[in-house]
Amino acid sequence: MGGPAPAPAPPPESAEMVQEILLKLPTRDVMRCCCVSKLWRSVAADPTFRTLHAEAEADHVSAAPPEALLVTVTREPGRPDEASFFRVSSPKPTLMPHRVTIPSGYRLSNICNGLLCFSLVRDSPEAPPFICNPVTGETATVPKAPPPVGLPVPGGKSG
Repeated sequence: MGGPAPAPAPPPESAEMVQEILLKLPTRDVMRCCCVSKLWRSVAADPTFRTLHAEAEADHVSAAPPEALLVTVTREPGRPDEASFFRVSSPKPTLMPHRVTIPSGYRLSNICNGLLCFSLVRDSPEAPPFICNPVTGETATVPKAPPPVGLPVPGGKSG
């Protein structure tokens, strides 16, 4: 007399199943998944899960071999200095497609996270350092740092 029998309810999610799903995701996506349900949030907040996820992320990051980069500077009279980049991790060094013009008096001063920092041989507030991404060839001037807050500024009032 009644209608068709209701479909059986799907099996409830288990914390173990959610943990296996979340362990395969990058950290940013895990944080987004905290909004899915209280179960997902509790799994992501569990210290044991966080340790396992950090280990999985470290294994993933360390799996890729680091790239070695050779930076050469060409100096020709009457022309601006120019930096060229070579990938030297493989048996045959590969010239990267981008070159960067280096202003007169600048030199490579630091490398961090794949970005190259060029600065004047003698620091000058009028000539700020600039950074370069050798993969894209993009450059940007490093902005001047604001004065510290709450500390005395030479020749001025405290901030």
